[in-house]
Amino acid sequence: MKAHIERMVWGRDFSQEAADEFARMVGAEILIVGHEACQKGFRVPNTRHIILDSKDETGCFIHLRLDVRYVHSDLVKRIRRINDPAVVLD
Repeated sequence: MKAHIERMVWGRDFSQEAADEFARMVGAEILIVGHEACQKGFRVPNTRHIILDSKDETGCFIHLRLDVRYVHSDLVKRIRRINDPAVVLD
């Protein structure tokens, strides 16, 4: 079991193919992850992943409601800076 968990969280493969396969395995449409350094505070490496990095002045977050079904592009538009949530990022 430990080996399976380690493969899920270390050395992540952010290719479209890996994201599609993992999303299918866990029954997800969108994958939001952290613990990955991002110069801009976030990264969107494929059509399923959103990577959030909250460690410094470029740190980002997404405020979402759990009773709403989002599509990936809508969530990307909701990314905000922790230190200035009024800033809209692209």
